[in-house]
Amino acid sequence: MPEVLEIQEQRETGTSVTVPASPFLAGKLTGLRRRHLSVAVMTGLAIAVSVSIELLALELFADWWLELPWKVRLVLLVLQIGALAYILVRLVAVPLLRQPDDDDVALMVEKARPIFRSRLIASLQLARPGAVPPTASKGLALATIEETERVARSTDFASIVSTERLKKVSAVCG
Repeated sequence: MPEVLEIQEQRETGTSVTVPASPFLAGKLTGLRRRHLSVAVMTGLAIAVSVSIELLALELFADWWLELPWKVRLVLLVLQIGALAYILVRLVAVPLLRQPDDDDVALMVEKARPIFRSRLIASLQLARPGAVPPTASKGLALATIEETERVARSTDFASIVSTERLKKVSAVCG
């Protein structure tokens, strides 16, 4: 009965209904974001090391074969350092600086696991301030979040991030 009075008061005053966010879903999404970021950064580092080694080997072979002058060697070294810097910025720094937010991670999960049927993103958005209007049912929003938590408990979020590219690049790096 107190909830009915609270909803009636919110309707009269025009304030929105507040739905608490799910700490369980937030934790699962944070773990997935961390895994996604670590796989991306490790892949970038492995690519940078592989390309650097290959360019250095190519440069050493060309120098051995053609006996390049010091100026040409210096230019090749500067080009190699430039390529390494570009790879590190593009494949390591950018993922660190532009991490996906909760909505992006939730959409990644929903794309990989259709069982959520857009409930995950809805659960995140319903918990935001002002998301549920005063005329809406708080119970329906809470039920959506609870149902999403049940589905998420049986879902392995970590398996959504593919490590195949990291494995292949690491093999080449090794």
